[in-house]
Amino acid sequence: MKQFNIFIFSMLFPIVLFSQYFQDVSGANGLNTYAPNFGHFGTGVSFADFDGDGWDDLTFGTTDGHQLFMLKNINGVLTPITPIVTHQQLSKQILWVDIDNDGDKDLFIATYGNGYNRLYENTGNMNMVDITASAGLLIDYASKSNSAAFGDFDKDGFLDLYITNVEHIANTGFDNRMFRNNGDLTFTNVTLSTGTGDGFAHSLACAFLDIEGDGDQDLYISNDRYFPNSMYKNNNDNTFTNFSSNSNTNIVIDAMNVGVGDYDNDNDLDIYITNNGAGIPSSALLQNNGQGVFTEVAASAGVEFLNRIGWAGNWLDMDNDLDLDLYVCSEISSPDQFNLIYENNGDGSFFTPLPNGLPGDHQNSYSNAYGDFNNDGKLDIVVANTPYPWIDDPSNHRLWKNTINNSNNYIKINLEGTISNRDGVGSWVELYAGEQKYLRYKHCGQGYLSQNTTYMHFGLGTNTTIDSIVVKWLSGHIDVIENPPINSSILISEGATSPLASDIISFSVNPDRNNKSNKINWVAENEETTALYLIQKSENGIHYETIKTIESNKQSSASNYNFTDEKVLPGILYYYRLKIFDEDSSAYFSKVVTSRIELEETVFVSEIHPNPTAQFLNFNIVSSKNQEGKYEFISQTGKVILSKKLLLNSGTNQLKLPTDRVGEGVTFLRIRINDQVITKRFIKLGD
Repeated sequence: MKQFNIFIFSMLFPIVLFSQYFQDVSGANGLNTYAPNFGHFGTGVSFADFDGDGWDDLTFGTTDGHQLFMLKNINGVLTPITPIVTHQQLSKQILWVDIDNDGDKDLFIATYGNGYNRLYENTGNMNMVDITASAGLLIDYASKSNSAAFGDFDKDGFLDLYITNVEHIANTGFDNRMFRNNGDLTFTNVTLSTGTGDGFAHSLACAFLDIEGDGDQDLYISNDRYFPNSMYKNNNDNTFTNFSSNSNTNIVIDAMNVGVGDYDNDNDLDIYITNNGAGIPSSALLQNNGQGVFTEVAASAGVEFLNRIGWAGNWLDMDNDLDLDLYVCSEISSPDQFNLIYENNGDGSFFTPLPNGLPGDHQNSYSNAYGDFNNDGKLDIVVANTPYPWIDDPSNHRLWKNTINNSNNYIKINLEGTISNRDGVGSWVELYAGEQKYLRYKHCGQGYLSQNTTYMHFGLGTNTTIDSIVVKWLSGHIDVIENPPINSSILISEGATSPLASDIISFSVNPDRNNKSNKINWVAENEETTALYLIQKSENGIHYETIKTIESNKQSSASNYNFTDEKVLPGILYYYRLKIFDEDSSAYFSKVVTSRIELEETVFVSEIHPNPTAQFLNFNIVSSKNQEGKYEFISQTGKVILSKKLLLNSGTNQLKLPTDRVGEGVTFLRIRINDQVITKRFIKLGD
């Protein structure tokens, strides 16, 4: 019905319809200044605030012999400025990032062909100094780097760097590189020890992400030319395991993009991958089942991007209606091809509100990024284009101002790490409104050669209040902001709502699979004024219960503590923290650590249908033996609505569960069978 209404409207009022989405404001914002950007598979673009004044700026890559194209945002108007660095090689990924946690943005540029990658330190007031060589990043001149991403894989508070390289010669070329940030403006090549070289594949895009929600940064890589894509799972010991086959992410296409977001609002991260779709099924949408295993659903979701050569694809809530939409770039082989907007129907499927694209948005496009250049709370889109001969347009890049006319509300969140990295990269931000939960994850580099605004943006729909915002920092610390203001931009600093203890030297939890328990250990010092330690436990990282109280040893030197939690179910991720009371009753918290005992046996649970549903859920459970389990219906706030026993026979069990006890909206079906826990999301319709 939604598509039909829009189709009729577009037939009657096509000009009005276009203006309801985006308006080309390139000329009014300095993009009519020609910026040479011819290059191998396009150039990168950043929509990040590089000078920290609260306004999103623009930085474009250029080709050999030309400096970066930079535009400073002055109160909502973008103006070209003289580049503040002298880089003049073909620029690919451009990332503004705080590598030394000093509060200003440094700059990394991945370079293809005739030049080295470059790292510039911001020594203050945007004074940029080339520290590539002294930082240990001057890798081989011929490495032909393409994409890059920053993430803190070892959670030491400093952002590490992953770089992809293309045009490798098998076993004699250049693999991808992982560089560990040493915290002193130097990096160490740890590709071999971490196991992340990716075997000389033809890598075009990468992103750090958390596929299981366990607080560790995993790594996904899109590989071109029929090399399988790669998922590297973080082992939390400075090594990674190739998890591609186990996670069903080892797809084999001409993969260009790694677009990460929770498009179906089921509280995990999904991945959009573009492809050369000339005559074959095109882009892939990998839907996460919540446990780091993915299913390809592009066709059923309606985002295949057929008959196009797809490049950058970014998720954004363009209409502030609480779900993520998608904007995808197309390399054109004829003038009648164009980029596309996919609008989210709210049920995990999409439609194209503008089947012929935005007017004029049919250039040879590779990268795009989103930001809010006029700070009106609506996300705008910038597209970096490489013109073909039939396009006579000296500006070629496009800035699309969001002109969607609705009364939906929003909030923007700026993160400031104190124990974690200063940029807050790797943090989960959870927003609770209208009894629903929504997620964002902080990146530094994703998509294809894209850097989006560093603000975490949530559309709120018609909600006029926010219950709370929960920030789960990469350190494990958690802050909860109650009732923040809507239609505003807020800063959340790590430790703002729950003060951090400074005297906990170490805090760890180690799973004991044989005894089905978690062993908790910590070391404290300077305990003369410490009264009590409360060991607290949670299944969602928000609501904690105290499972043990231990009195302080009151030592001035280091003191060791341990406790074994024997009330543990395999397959469930548990969160642990210490709440520390001083003798004056003031309270502090340790960082948060997680632990999960892996499953010994598995059963197969099929997809549930229909979804959405009005009365019943149908699905199959395949079991290797007769056994007993149970199922639960759980609200988004974690409340158990219904819990019942399951009796399973060996083989295929066909189940039909009534949903009459479930209210309208998003609900979770949780199935427990021996040591295995499976969670499925569904939408209950009104009866």
